[in-house]
Amino acid sequence: DEVMAVIGGCTSAETAAAIEVTQPAKILQLSPLAQDTTLTQKGNPWFARITQSAKTFSSHAAKWTLDRHKVKN
Repeated sequence: DEVMAVIGGCTSAETAAAIEVTQPAKILQLSPLAQDTTLTQKGNPWFARITQSAKTFSSHAAKWTLDRHKVKN
């Protein structure tokens, strides 16, 4: 039972459910896929997202699309 860290889950809902276990146990949880911004806004010191939030991703995707297709304002 000497778990140092957990990587996952694959969805934001899965990750939120796992946090209910990892946070009280003080086990670091790293999420490579969850994008729900509320997961990091709760101030859990045992959780880190290692991907962009949905807000950041959508902003960058929109900018890339506009730049790529040379859309003018």
